[in-house]
Amino acid sequence: MEKEFFPTKYGLQSRFKLAKNTPAPIANWVEAQPRAVYGIERKVDGLEIVVSKQGRRKLIPWCWIVGLRQAGYNYGLPL
Repeated sequence: MEKEFFPTKYGLQSRFKLAKNTPAPIANWVEAQPRAVYGIERKVDGLEIVVSKQGRRKLIPWCWIVGLRQAGYNYGLPL
């Protein structure tokens, strides 16, 4: 599954693809989020998506991300 996010406050416009064997709770959470999120951060252990001003966030571990592109940058994880 491929998803594109447009952060409203911080982070870069991000497009990433989840692995086919991603656990259902993670895949369903990503699918349920709107395209406009509060922020996106690359962390050591994954991609953190902040979905509200109150700080609701979710960390998607790198092991489930098979493709990533952020605002024109390609990190060796082709889409």
